[in-house]
Amino acid sequence: MLMKLNLLAARILCALLTAFTALSASAWNFKLDGMFYDITGPNTVTLSQNYEPDEIEGIVIIPQVVTNKNNTYTVTAIGENAFSSCKKVTEIQIPETVVSIGAHAFNSCANLTKVNIPSKVTNIGSYTFSGCSSITEIILPITISAIGEYAFLACEALTKVNIPDGITRIDNGTFMGCSSIKEILLPESINSIGEYAFSYCINLLKVNIPESVSRIETATFAGCESINEIVIPQNVNYIGAFAFQNCTNLSIVNIPEGVRIIESSTFHGCSALNNIQLPESLTSIEESAFGCCGLTQIVIPDNVETVGSDAFWGCPLEKVEIGTGIKTLSSQAFWGCVPFNFLMVKATEPPTASEINPDDGVYGGTFNEDHYTNTGLHVPMESIQKYRTAPVWKNFFIRQDNPLTAIEGVEAAEGAESEVVARYDLSGRPVADDYRGMTIVRRADGSVAKEIRR
Repeated sequence: MLMKLNLLAARILCALLTAFTALSASAWNFKLDGMFYDITGPNTVTLSQNYEPDEIEGIVIIPQVVTNKNNTYTVTAIGENAFSSCKKVTEIQIPETVVSIGAHAFNSCANLTKVNIPSKVTNIGSYTFSGCSSITEIILPITISAIGEYAFLACEALTKVNIPDGITRIDNGTFMGCSSIKEILLPESINSIGEYAFSYCINLLKVNIPESVSRIETATFAGCESINEIVIPQNVNYIGAFAFQNCTNLSIVNIPEGVRIIESSTFHGCSALNNIQLPESLTSIEESAFGCCGLTQIVIPDNVETVGSDAFWGCPLEKVEIGTGIKTLSSQAFWGCVPFNFLMVKATEPPTASEINPDDGVYGGTFNEDHYTNTGLHVPMESIQKYRTAPVWKNFFIRQDNPLTAIEGVEAAEGAESEVVARYDLSGRPVADDYRGMTIVRRADGSVAKEIRR
């Protein structure tokens, strides 16, 4: 677990370091009023990388045209790193002649509070505003069709940004660490959201995910500790590792049919998440997927074959139902969970599970010792003997009153203890009270028995 968290932290640190590292210097042709320019055509120039950032301060007005050696040029672009690390700059006014803004252009302008993006600009480069920790609002023109990686990384004061129609992708780390943003509205044109795109937006309360999105990548919403609900479109068939890690206020989330794997640590640390419905398409739950969540019950679908190590570590589970297809329950999959009130395994063949490793004290097992002594195990009637002799499973008290795997626990109803509260046929399907023939009944006291009605 610690290794995985350290890995995530390392990736974030790497992104931050990259954001504040200047790219290779570009050549420049002339200097005017403290700014450098590259001649890019007979009558055009690009405002080039600034080699003396401490010389520029306050409000910077980029001219529409400049003159050098009796030649007049139109400023059409702001180059890579043009104002990188100009920490004394508070405002930048960009002329409408500019159509391109390069990567890292305003990187680490820590006191920049205001900048306009001209209406003809079509692209915001990678890390363009990264580290602009004082800027509160950015208005993007409708001409913008692409925003580069980590473009707004660590813009801690940014509270509002519009995403124009026509943008198809929110790239890796675009809004990572924008800790003041509370809401982001994404246009329907978005079809892809990259890794870490909204990670550590700690005050983000609401974000819409367009129906056209089919994948949620690694750590997309990791550390968004204020968000309480995420609606995932039905078209989504992939949710990456760490996608919602440490979303501590997240209580409502849907996982669409089509998702096959819950990746490593996808919901790890979602302490407010106490209930979730897993799709029938699911085949695997990876390590630490729901570790330290607030889950009180879980139904693992029939198509799931493996549950990874620490998958439900530390969850306050009271009821666990594991489907027919389960083959492997890895080490500590349910370790640290309070003893279940109800544990049902529907597989006719006992799945492989891990014993407690004496060398690790009480650790290493799929379950901890409290489960063996306090949790009754419900298994298919025809498989009781197999479970009684299978490693790990033989340590449980196997309930013989469980006739079929299809019969789930029924809450006790008010009335006499002997009152029938539920009735099932021999296949485990609920039936009406007037059903004739052999049935399985559950009474108000929780007992289960066979009954023949003619």
